[in-house]
Amino acid sequence: MNLDAKRERILSGMLGVTIADAAALGLHWIYDIKRIKDVGGDAPEFIDPDQKNYHGVPSYFAHPGKKAGDNSHYGENFLNAARSIANSGGVFNPRMYQRDFQDFFGPGGHFRGYIDHPTKDTLQNLKDAELKAMERVSADFKDLDQDLRETLMMKVMPVTKNHTGPKLLAKVEEAVRITHDDDKIVKMARDIAKSVDQTIPLDSGAYDDQIPALAGILPLIASGNSKLSDVEVIVKITNNHEKSVAAGKFFAKLLLAVIEGEALAEAFKEAKPELPMDWQESTQKAMTQDWPDDEALIEEFGAACPLRYSLPVGLYIIRTSNSYTAAVRQNIRLSGDNCGRALLIGALAGILWGIGGERGIPHPWLWKIKDQEAKFQTLWQLIKK
Repeated sequence: MNLDAKRERILSGMLGVTIADAAALGLHWIYDIKRIKDVGGDAPEFIDPDQKNYHGVPSYFAHPGKKAGDNSHYGENFLNAARSIANSGGVFNPRMYQRDFQDFFGPGGHFRGYIDHPTKDTLQNLKDAELKAMERVSADFKDLDQDLRETLMMKVMPVTKNHTGPKLLAKVEEAVRITHDDDKIVKMARDIAKSVDQTIPLDSGAYDDQIPALAGILPLIASGNSKLSDVEVIVKITNNHEKSVAAGKFFAKLLLAVIEGEALAEAFKEAKPELPMDWQESTQKAMTQDWPDDEALIEEFGAACPLRYSLPVGLYIIRTSNSYTAAVRQNIRLSGDNCGRALLIGALAGILWGIGGERGIPHPWLWKIKDQEAKFQTLWQLIKK
């Protein structure tokens, strides 16, 4: 199947995120530029995580069970968002996205590896909300026969994992009428569903302003959805913070513009007003000024996880690089949360420079990704609709 130019750019951006994240994994969260240069040299990408590289410098060794070509929790968050939207027919379904996040990262889920604070908090928020919903139903419907109440809850709860609003009520009625074709019982079930739906919020995310807030935005755009209202919803499911929402809208507008073929500087100018004023100042500086070396740049902006650091550093890397390879290597060498910054850098570099050739994603890097068939098939499934 041939893709048009826009969808080719989107696919290149999604591949760009997956590869940039995996490339940085081996030197993730080392906050020492000299150590990264000593270990990685001119080609610091796709190094096996090794604890000895972290000794004696500011760092956190988070990936002891992973190998070169694996994705970090950031990359897996991005891929899970793409998979969730693809599996729901290419349409963003907030309830399914919550469910898929729980199913993948939660107890018994498929993910194996480091779970960061925002993910832990989101999982706990969802668990607490479900318990609160069941307690509310027990209180609000205490006069209902206990056996019937429990039966209806068994029918309602799975449906609330997939739907919200009017569609939820229709699906609940459909499920209940299979065994209880009684209007009064159906009404009770619909009332229970409303109660549960109101108690489990869509803004279930951690109060957190770190870069994983951006993980779902390119998959959302890949599905054909450019609504900033849905950008806000997808961000709040995992990062319920006003600055995360602002960064998400900024990133969405930036991506949409470069996908349309606009130059980075013009795309930035259009997207910048979405950011808080102090972030507008720092990102503007990153888009217009230069620093003599890596150390000076990181001294100016910082290398840690919050968006206020990662946005200007990521934009600076894209502005000053001339290829996907150069951007990925620069991101790794700048230390700190390079896997997190890969969500922004990999997307923009992939969109701007594509795949192959002198400037695009190197073909050999595609083959370095572990479980590449399953991961790339998810991205293809999302983009081909």
